Amino acid sequence: MNILLKEAVLAQKLVEITSNGNTYLAEPYCYGKVWTGQEALRVYIVTTPSGSHATTGWHLFLMGDIQNFRVLPSIFEEIRTDFDACDLAMFFIYCRAEKQRQLSPTLKVAFSISDTGHTVDQAYMKVG
Repeated sequence: MNILLKEAVLAQKLVEITSNGNTYLAEPYCYGKVWTGQEALRVYIVTTPSGSHATTGWHLFLMGDIQNFRVLPSIFEEIRTDFDACDLAMFFIYCRAEKQRQLSPTLKVAFSISDTGHTVDQAYMKVG
């Protein structure tokens, strides 16, 4: 787990991500592991490189595909209304940006994964 990235998500700080040679300005919303076991970051891309075919909006970056990232001092204060706090692409979530209003119903559980020796502090499942 990358501590700087976790802090960026929790503090809602903008990040600059370089992936496949392109650099993006993004709002980090969710950091965890996808079902393949790879670490991933759910972001909202605010700006894209000129000349690229990338679009602004929601994107899931696998951490192995990120060549470089930088946490910026600027913060984003408003959580986007279409942010899904229970990102179903993630097997478990290290951290996520928190909405100020009531979240959709979720079930919060704590468990251990005994075969790997890793302990997960929190996991979130969408209810309903």
